[in-house]
Amino acid sequence: MKISMWTDIARIRALMIINFLLLALLSISAIAEEATSARTPIEIDSQSMTVEESSNTIIFRGSVIARKDDITIFSDKMVVNLDEFKEITGIVAQGKVKMIRDAKVITSNKAVYSPDDEKVTFTGDPRFQEDNSTVTGSVITYFIATEKAIVEGSKVILR
Repeated sequence: MKISMWTDIARIRALMIINFLLLALLSISAIAEEATSARTPIEIDSQSMTVEESSNTIIFRGSVIARKDDITIFSDKMVVNLDEFKEITGIVAQGKVKMIRDAKVITSNKAVYSPDDEKVTFTGDPRFQEDNSTVTGSVITYFIATEKAIVEGSKVILR
């Protein structure tokens, strides 16, 4: 009986260690995936590009398409602001702005991307559409990491 009891305790300890290691690996994997996403470059196509070294800006004009991970943003003009280390501090898209992510589509006249808090603020007749539902408002703030939106002055149309 004593051997059997110690064998059961050893099995339980082994299972606990395996579970702990699996949880640790899953946590490391999730952290690595998040870090990789943060470092994923933004790819921007346009008809023209102007670099203004004095103001640390890059201006894209004409049929601008910006892609990062599963998000695509279209606009007439896009201004990318950089710091002294050439890291992006913000992006402003203007004119016929449209962001697509999965079944979500947000349109407006202007959108401002803030990399620090991973959000895009849409102004100028913003409209959020998903499936058959439409939400309009004065300002729509979309949080990329959580896929949540805050709509100020909202009007909802459900179909």
